[in-house]
Amino acid sequence: MNTKKEYLKIRQDPVFIVGYGRSGTGLLRLMLSAHPEIFIALEQRKFALYDIELLTDVIWNFNHIFPEISDKESLRTTLKSCLPKHSDLILACYCQACAEKFGKKSARWGDKFTGNWQFIYRLAKWYPQAQFIHIVRDPRDVVSSIIENFPGSIKLPKQIFPPQINLAWRWCKSYQVASHQGHVLGEKRYMMLKYENLVSEPKSCLKNVCDFLNIEFFDAMLSTHVFVRKGKVPAPGMRTHGELRHRPHTRRIGRYSKNLQPWQVKDIEYICRNEMRKLGYNKSSHQVSTKRSFTLGTLSALFNMGWMGLRVSRRMRGHL
Repeated sequence: MNTKKEYLKIRQDPVFIVGYGRSGTGLLRLMLSAHPEIFIALEQRKFALYDIELLTDVIWNFNHIFPEISDKESLRTTLKSCLPKHSDLILACYCQACAEKFGKKSARWGDKFTGNWQFIYRLAKWYPQAQFIHIVRDPRDVVSSIIENFPGSIKLPKQIFPPQINLAWRWCKSYQVASHQGHVLGEKRYMMLKYENLVSEPKSCLKNVCDFLNIEFFDAMLSTHVFVRKGKVPAPGMRTHGELRHRPHTRRIGRYSKNLQPWQVKDIEYICRNEMRKLGYNKSSHQVSTKRSFTLGTLSALFNMGWMGLRVSRRMRGHL
């Protein structure tokens, strides 16, 4: 059996971008990937639960699951040799192979999966040298963007669980879980930044990120739209991420006011009131009625019960 020391050529100091969907994780991934020493792979849901059985299946169906990898057989051989003892290296092998395809063989690899906020503990344990960048965005803009671009992702019946309530609760939970884990990790391994700062003052913000990662800032990080157009970095579909083809701007800040109804904004602000206060997001609406606050509190309690059940189930299956 190979020992982990034999895989030292595989970098084990990744950068993980965490944050709820539509919070700017894709923009930050492109900005970091424009750095010559960093490569953040496209979002890989195949690794979402980090389940050994699922990962094994990925290896056996390798050729058609990973069409983006050129030297498939070499990577497949390496991955097979990792199982089952070193399953934590599978993600590292894949991301490093992607980096090599884009001419960054020795780059520090990273991963951007919007669900990673649920697995920070496991990732931190797998990769003791890993660093986490948590990006947050105004929950009203997040909810507005998801409803506008991904209406099909809302699975619960809308008549019983209105989308803005469900999504606002999820945003809260992601922030609570990620920030708590960040407190445990400490300031050397965890950094939080706001989307609004990233698009309004990108140079200053990225310099802080580079200081956190202990790398030099490059002006190319501000020209990600050029890299995307030239295909120098892997980019997601442009139907829902078309803004990535343009220079960062602030036009989407506060867009919720045009896309959401006032009563939807009230619901979001009530559910996220404590987190919004901590992050400095000002409320724009008046207090909800007593009857509405009871409804919102009841639905949030149901979501919390479901979340706790899911966590117990994942822990029993070894996913956490």
